[in-house]
Amino acid sequence: MKDVGAHGGSESDVASPTGSAFFGWDRILELTEQMVRAAENSAWEDVALLEEERRKLVYTDLPPLPREPPGEAFVRRAVQRILDADQRVIVLCQVGQQDLADKIRSLRVGQRAQRAYRQAYRSE
Repeated sequence: MKDVGAHGGSESDVASPTGSAFFGWDRILELTEQMVRAAENSAWEDVALLEEERRKLVYTDLPPLPREPPGEAFVRRAVQRILDADQRVIVLCQVGQQDLADKIRSLRVGQRAQRAYRQAYRSE
């Protein structure tokens, strides 16, 4: 996925410096991109599972923040990319929610029509 938000960052924009200290960040970015793809495919259960895994990494397994360049710049870009991707997922969820609401309204209209037809048929 090349564009997940308003900043239009690509994977190369957040390539991590070498070293195991950045593995957690790389995995968080990977999960974030998977979340966006799942949301684009309306795979909401997958989005939730991926977000849960990502949250666990953020709160329990994330290495300390680097205090010197290039690590500091990497983290800044990574956080912005995550925020942009999360915003994209939120928008996709809202669209999906609206689509579902429209389908439910359509089903209700169909159910009302069926009841009306049945009542008209019975009264004949």
